[in-house]
Amino acid sequence: MQDPNPLPWGAQDRFQAHFIVRNKVTENPLDYTARTILSTTGHFGSKKVTSIKWNGGKIADVLNSDTSLCEMITNQTPNDAIISVEPTNEGIRIYGKWKNSFEFGISKELFQIYDTVAQHLKKFTGLTSSSVDSKQESEIKPDDVKEKEKPIKVSKIRGAMPKGWN
Repeated sequence: MQDPNPLPWGAQDRFQAHFIVRNKVTENPLDYTARTILSTTGHFGSKKVTSIKWNGGKIADVLNSDTSLCEMITNQTPNDAIISVEPTNEGIRIYGKWKNSFEFGISKELFQIYDTVAQHLKKFTGLTSSSVDSKQESEIKPDDVKEKEKPIKVSKIRGAMPKGWN
């Protein structure tokens, strides 16, 4: 028999994707915080993002200076355009809003936005390349690479990719 007075808490149908740049923040952690502030037009379903501005620490100034990143975020829906950056114990995480199971997913454009933000974070913190990149470069023989070609760098992804990601 089902409980006639169920408790109002428990497992909820909400998901959130986090992208993590692994780096211990030893300096001022507030320098690594940022969040998008949206300017929108319209109401409810017709709401569109007209412009964005990053608000936060020193990393926000770096992200505001990238006009192509701001343009990519402006083309997203208002829920996808809200992006936060904050340091944790193990690194710096980049994440969006909570979504239910029907809405949850990462498009290629949204993944490209998170990847661009992560590259700005790596430059800001002084990281150059991951261990995967350096391992691949050392395994490639000089005979295999033509003069103008560079080896393809593959980013290290942990965990499972969302449904529909190719």
